[in-house]
Amino acid sequence: LKAECGHQFTSKLEGMFKNIELSNELNQGFQQLATIPHTYKQISVNVLTSGFWPFSESPKCHLPACLEASCEFFSAYYKSKHAGHKIFWQTSLGSAELNVRFKPGRKELIVHTYQMCILMLFNDADSITFAEIQNLTGIPSNEIQRHLLSLAHPKVRILLKNPNTKQIASDHVFTFNKMYTSNLFRVKVPLLQASSGDNKNSEPGSDKEITKAINEARNNRIDA
Repeated sequence: LKAECGHQFTSKLEGMFKNIELSNELNQGFQQLATIPHTYKQISVNVLTSGFWPFSESPKCHLPACLEASCEFFSAYYKSKHAGHKIFWQTSLGSAELNVRFKPGRKELIVHTYQMCILMLFNDADSITFAEIQNLTGIPSNEIQRHLLSLAHPKVRILLKNPNTKQIASDHVFTFNKMYTSNLFRVKVPLLQASSGDNKNSEPGSDKEITKAINEARNNRIDA
């Protein structure tokens, strides 16, 4: 590719691959640190240079205390290897795997970082209002609404919403669904697509997106 298109064309692509390679080395080194408890090593971080990966900075959210500590440990480790460098956490681009105990049985949920922040709140309460969830997580309003509606969607129902509407008000209550069931042990939770229009126009598309994502997850399970 370099011979055909020239060095300038491929330099950014090479930088991206180099970032991924260095990230793998950093993660391996972090996992081998004997001074950090295993509890705080349950993360994998992609350290990407802004010059090669032009992401805009994510709005900050309040991570669960255990994950916040993991991030601080990793940041300290990274700075010990790269003096003068800074890490800016792009929480809107992350994902998480949660081991969740429901009454019918345990499940592994694959979720967006924002969904993880929301679900972790239910370790301390069975039901929480939208206003409380927004205050405790610090997730931007437009993002938190689509993540909550994804978790409470009729085809998902990890959370139960009262009242059961497609709009959200500050006093609406979300309850953890202890009776959640799925034929799959490892469940990838779909996420509603961000809409540029109003809610009324986006609802049918949202239902289709959820159905499509669920079907894809089932097909992947069968293929595996």
